[in-house]
Amino acid sequence: MGEFLIQQRMITEKDLNKALDDQKKNLVPLGLLARQNAFLSNDKLFQALKTLNDSGPGENSFSDVVKKLNFLTKDELRNLHSIQSGTRELLGKVLLSNKAISRVNLIKALKEFQTL
Repeated sequence: MGEFLIQQRMITEKDLNKALDDQKKNLVPLGLLARQNAFLSNDKLFQALKTLNDSGPGENSFSDVVKKLNFLTKDELRNLHSIQSGTRELLGKVLLSNKAISRVNLIKALKEFQTL
């Protein structure tokens, strides 16, 4: 959809990149999802977060830490990432909140996009 909006000159590539970055920033954290879905106990979550905090900035991700600690399997992490991707705010909604596109133009573009 984003590329379509760029092709239609309704948004710029910069608008799309900002919206995609905003989508990533607003994802529900994996640790919270792991706890909510009973993949981790409170103690293990705390230990993983402490280990993550003790490592240098950008050195490890939450996924790296829980794998190294053998708290979660690759399949469990894959499941959590799948759940997390479902928490993304819709691109159109992000573009609207960023004032990159008007509601009228977004609706028009969505109708055109559906006919492709």
